[in-house]
Amino acid sequence: MNDETKQLLSQQLESLKMVKEWSTWIILIQGSICTLLWRPLTNAPNGRWSLYISWFAFSTSVVIATLLISRVPAQIEKLDPASANRSVLTNEVRVLNRKMTMQKLLNLQHAFFLTGLAFIIIHVVTPIIQIAIHAIRQWAR
Repeated sequence: MNDETKQLLSQQLESLKMVKEWSTWIILIQGSICTLLWRPLTNAPNGRWSLYISWFAFSTSVVIATLLISRVPAQIEKLDPASANRSVLTNEVRVLNRKMTMQKLLNLQHAFFLTGLAFIIIHVVTPIIQIAIHAIRQWAR
């Protein structure tokens, strides 16, 4: 094996380590957010649709992150000098008897994370907008 192939394999290994590290942080951060959202959801369940969507999105992203982490060891074992020129993120993994690429799982993980953030922002901003609209109406009278 030449030095270039060793370098490419090293980069692939580093990519897999980064997937594991990012997914670990996602699990920690979003798990904490889900825990923090649980009390408001259970205390006043009516009218908190944005928090429910956030909680669902974050939980789904955590599940996907867990799946990614569980697939990393097998991907490391599959590192092969013959495929050193392509991204390891294009490798297929099995999830519930379906083949998906690591990249697709990462994209889903990020999409659900961003969806959760968007709906938390909606939850926070909506009352502020309602107060502003009410104030404008009062001022216009």
